[in-house]
Amino acid sequence: MQLIAPVTDYIPASILTTHGDLVERGAVIPERLAGGLANLYLKSQGVGATPLYQLLRLRDTGLFIKFGTRNAGGIEAITGVGFQPSLIIPIAVDTTETNLGFSIGFDIVSDHACLHGKDSLTEITISNSRSLYVHRDVNNYLRADLQSLDADGFTWDWNLVGACSISYEVLCIP
Repeated sequence: MQLIAPVTDYIPASILTTHGDLVERGAVIPERLAGGLANLYLKSQGVGATPLYQLLRLRDTGLFIKFGTRNAGGIEAITGVGFQPSLIIPIAVDTTETNLGFSIGFDIVSDHACLHGKDSLTEITISNSRSLYVHRDVNNYLRADLQSLDADGFTWDWNLVGACSISYEVLCIP
């Protein structure tokens, strides 16, 4: 792209000294914002402040943590996340003190897996077809399949066999 004369009347060519430079509105006149180092991201500092380059930190992207309990099957829509998650990481434990069942997983709808302890930890397995799976025994378990990542949350399809109740936390990442 070639700059034409009218642009140089407003933004002096001398401002841009290095390939990758940006122009920002300074307090009075346009100012040069030098390109950042590799692997840094441009971050706004709010209205009236010069943006800066820094490492992208996960906490800057907007995390959401959901705490809950569950002891039933059916569809559950989780809303109020504030963004559309691209990944959920559920962690769950059986609520009974006598059963040590647990589940740690991840899900993006098309790819999912969880590590889960079965039958009071007599067996630990990986499921590549579930987001979450708490297994008391062959007749009693609760598992969840991620159905969708929605504009303000996500939707799970819970499957209860027998009796099982869990406490869970889900980390949602944009």
